Amino acid sequence: MLNNIIQNINYITKEDIHELETLFEISNIEEYVYSSYHKLMEQWNQEYPMFDIPSGMIGIRMNDTEYYYSIGAKEYTEDTIFDIASMTKLYTEFVLFAFLEEYHLSLDTKLKELTTVYPNIEEMTILDLLEFKNTYRTTVDIRNCTNKKDAVDALRTVYTLEEKAGYYLYTDLPIMILTDVMEMYSGRSYQELFQQYIIEKYQLMDTYLAIDSDRYVTVNKGMINDPKANIMGGYYGHAGVKTTSKDFITFLYHVMNSQYVDLFVTPSRVIDDVTDLPIVMKGIIGNSNISNVELEGMASKYLPALGFAVQGSVRCHGETMKFVIDEKEYTVSSCIFLDLYTQVENIRKYEQETGKILTKEYDVDGYGPLIMCDVRSLLSYQGVYKELTNVVGKARVMELSRYLEIKRV
Repeated sequence: MLNNIIQNINYITKEDIHELETLFEISNIEEYVYSSYHKLMEQWNQEYPMFDIPSGMIGIRMNDTEYYYSIGAKEYTEDTIFDIASMTKLYTEFVLFAFLEEYHLSLDTKLKELTTVYPNIEEMTILDLLEFKNTYRTTVDIRNCTNKKDAVDALRTVYTLEEKAGYYLYTDLPIMILTDVMEMYSGRSYQELFQQYIIEKYQLMDTYLAIDSDRYVTVNKGMINDPKANIMGGYYGHAGVKTTSKDFITFLYHVMNSQYVDLFVTPSRVIDDVTDLPIVMKGIIGNSNISNVELEGMASKYLPALGFAVQGSVRCHGETMKFVIDEKEYTVSSCIFLDLYTQVENIRKYEQETGKILTKEYDVDGYGPLIMCDVRSLLSYQGVYKELTNVVGKARVMELSRYLEIKRV
């Protein structure tokens, strides 16, 4: 069984395979996940003793079967709602695909065919924006605005640096631009588009843009941890989705089985020589990471070639993929959500002890003071964060084996 699963995972080492073989001797997967997480975070805590070990949720879905693990001291559940940060972009891209279909447009449609308010980038196509292959600037800093009107006006001053054309740079601006364009062209708000194209289409009953719930884990009540999205009203295309681990892995299941999945995963051609691969493998869509070869990638080392990863800061991570076993396809999706950024008092202690500033207080018209906590320096992408994604990746393999054994009985 393990060999059949491993054959789907292109670039793991012999040491990784040996570890998986050892893990298959473990009968209690839940205990393994919990103990692995705590062992890793206790090591992290030695370097950051002023913090509590973060809590959160891990969710894994095998076709129509789900598994959940609460990690950390707090008892979160699959119904606990988290701010999923930049993973919002994946939702917006699927809003965009539905929008293009409804209005008989395409990825090759140029901005000038949709609006005249972006004169500096009017020759760009929808796909140009989705690829993240430009460096964008605005003449007015959106983060200095205090309301949506001023922020949108600032956004429309956007231009690109010619000397950086064609070079990948991850940024919020392309998705914000596309959100603005969809609102203008359709005459509907992003929330209305989101309701039709995401909530109703995929029947996600615990996914929100605006929310007031005791189940929501946040610092800013009803709002999120992203200043630009909060200035826009608590959400915009690049950030602001609030959802549960249950709803999120359900959405990933639909993404993996959509007609658009080829924009996110490895090209269909078989790559025999890994030296032919780019330093950081990405799908066509610029905010996804695919089968992990180089350390710079965000995907776990246990991600099949037919799959991709998305991440939001270091607070949340998702992966979705297909395993092909005995000529049958199995769609597997997973996520890990963490609450580290809510430890504001401990972050203040860290700032006082180290002199490093992770927080920023700011005002939004009609709402009052808000706080942003940037914890990316606390869980390094190629350190603890990557190890956390690998714990989830190993749990997926173990759960898939258990799932297949159950289905065979």
